[in-house]
Amino acid sequence: MSDLTVLIPTSPIPSHPSTAILDETISNIRRYTDALIIIMCDGVHASLKHRTEDYQLYIEAIRNKYKNTAVMVFGGHQHQAFMTREILKHVQTDLILFCEHDTSPIGEIPFNEICAMVNDSEEINCIRFNIFDKIPAEHSYLMIGSETHDGIPLQRTIQWSQRPHIAKKTWYQDILTAHFGKNDKTMIEDVMHGVVQVEYDRMKRDTFGLAIYTPDTPSQLRSYHSDGRGQDEKITYG
Repeated sequence: MSDLTVLIPTSPIPSHPSTAILDETISNIRRYTDALIIIMCDGVHASLKHRTEDYQLYIEAIRNKYKNTAVMVFGGHQHQAFMTREILKHVQTDLILFCEHDTSPIGEIPFNEICAMVNDSEEINCIRFNIFDKIPAEHSYLMIGSETHDGIPLQRTIQWSQRPHIAKKTWYQDILTAHFGKNDKTMIEDVMHGVVQVEYDRMKRDTFGLAIYTPDTPSQLRSYHSDGRGQDEKITYG
């Protein structure tokens, strides 16, 4: 799929300077697309100063390591939303595939067909790949109907997740402009999961066009998460 750019945010994690987690993520992505991958390297958060040296070694190791990639290093800690908004200004394709550095699509996926459907649809703006075998019962209140578009089975949802997803670039830009301040330092999901639900309750209809790919197979699992940050880092990084 040529009309697609892959965005991967990365930041200090315990396994650095090893590149193994990012190696696996990029290898998985390359099963579906040879599109340009932009690796967005965040600056070091104050709570992670002890990881600075290992992180710098990691950044040097990934420069020119992978085919058709660009490594963009941000000065100072900027966080995911800020980096994504800045990089999208330079993306030339209509679609993006967003994958955090320790998440990636896996399994049988009609990737090109999903890209074409997102690109052409007036209803669907974003399709993500399920991290579960099936939609958990406790998430059912966030699901708003099963549909099939161009032969692709989907679960419409008001649940925002930053797990791997394909989305329209301009739509993503609009979201980051409308719901994030210019200097906000935050994860995208931390803001958007509430925004989508509040908007649905207010409007009594779906205005975001989010969906989950839900193939008719024994398992709908199509996303892998290696949890690269680890529990020790989840509280401090922000």
